[in-house]
Amino acid sequence: MKYFIFKIFIVCVFLFSFQTAHAQKIKHPGQEVSGLVNLNYMSKINLPAGKWEVVSKNKVNGGSGWVDVSLIQTEANKIKAIAIIQYPTKPSGNGWYKSSDDICDDYSSQKSN
Repeated sequence: MKYFIFKIFIVCVFLFSFQTAHAQKIKHPGQEVSGLVNLNYMSKINLPAGKWEVVSKNKVNGGSGWVDVSLIQTEANKIKAIAIIQYPTKPSGNGWYKSSDDICDDYSSQKSN
C-alpha cells in the first residue's frame, strides 16, 4: 500500500512540474504559442485559451532591455483578439521598487495603487 501511494505521489509531482518546466519561449514572428509562456528567467505568463501567433517582437537595448511582443488570435481569417506584452529581458534584483520621485506614489491618499 505504501509503495502504491508513493507511485501516485511521484506521478502527481511529475505531471505538475511538467507544465511549469516546459513553458514556451517567444522566439520570432510567425511562431504559434499557447498556454504557459516564458518571458525571461524570472517571469512566466498563462495566455488566454487558444493558439496565438507572434506578429512582432521588438527589443530595445540599453537599461534593462525591454521587449515588446504583439500576438494575435484569428478565427475564419479575421482577427479575434490582440495581446501586447512588454517585459524587461534583465529584470533588476529589486523588482518594482518605490523611489523618492516615483510617479506611482499614492497621490492624495487615493488608495488607487
